[in-house]
Amino acid sequence: MKRLLGLLAVITLLISGTGNVLAEIIVFSNSNLNAPDYRIRQYDNLGGNLSDVVLGSGARQIALDLQNSKMYWGGGFIGGDSGIFSANLDGSDVRLFLESADAYGVALDVTAGRIYWAGPQQRKIQSARLSDGGDIRDVVVGLTQPRDLALDLVHGMVYWAEGGDRGVDAVRRASLSGGPIQDLVRGWNNPAIGQPNGIALDVLNDRLYYSDLDYGRIFRASLDGSNRSVLVSGLGGPMGLFIDRSWLYWVDDKIQRSRLDGTMIEDVVTTGLLGSLDGGIAVYPSAVPEPSTVVAFASLSLTGIGIGVWRRRQQNAK
Repeated sequence: MKRLLGLLAVITLLISGTGNVLAEIIVFSNSNLNAPDYRIRQYDNLGGNLSDVVLGSGARQIALDLQNSKMYWGGGFIGGDSGIFSANLDGSDVRLFLESADAYGVALDVTAGRIYWAGPQQRKIQSARLSDGGDIRDVVVGLTQPRDLALDLVHGMVYWAEGGDRGVDAVRRASLSGGPIQDLVRGWNNPAIGQPNGIALDVLNDRLYYSDLDYGRIFRASLDGSNRSVLVSGLGGPMGLFIDRSWLYWVDDKIQRSRLDGTMIEDVVTTGLLGSLDGGIAVYPSAVPEPSTVVAFASLSLTGIGIGVWRRRQQNAK
């Protein structure tokens, strides 16, 4: 019976994906500024394998198009080119998607076929066609120094972190179709924040997450900026954030994660790193068995257990 219950638990986790049985790939930017040596790397959190995916480029923010097995990143530079780059998830077919010396955070609307990016120097958020980088449009203008951004496609909003050397430390949002900028958090709010950098949304549960680079904290709030609280504290200088299922990942001097309520803080990648983590991070599931394979495995295993129980009963009856 214990064997049967254990098997059923594993099968349930495999099918539902709610446990930690399914392997995940963590993609992040890692560099050694003294070399200089810039890389985009990946870590298999089930197998514990760390490998290089793209050499010669850093990334401020990484966005995934899992439908087409692609990744995009801002703040990239390869050779003499700088801007937004794209590649397959395995690091092949690296391309300069959009040439710009002023691309930091990136986010995708795959359904609408648009890519969005934040430009700290041009002081605005723009978008372009995902197919070819054409049809560039201004989305939000008149900013100070926008950094990471996130899209709420349910309500048609873009959120971004803004801060740096121009005197504005804030988390803000605006409509994707135009409209006024809304300040959700300012540096003088209580509790005070330093430079907000990473940002992530859990739209289904009305949650906004952002990192405080100066004071080593991660905050959680409602999407309208209310109900703010410190989720994680005591960090070095947290930068990029990424939500995957029920986990929040972040980049500090190592890669860590916690549940979305701040519990169960875990180290994910701590060894084999170069000198600096640049902020870019994204997580996606690695290849998993097809549902039919899992069901077949379950059927065979349960049949085997049933036969074993029948044989024991026959032996006891003799």
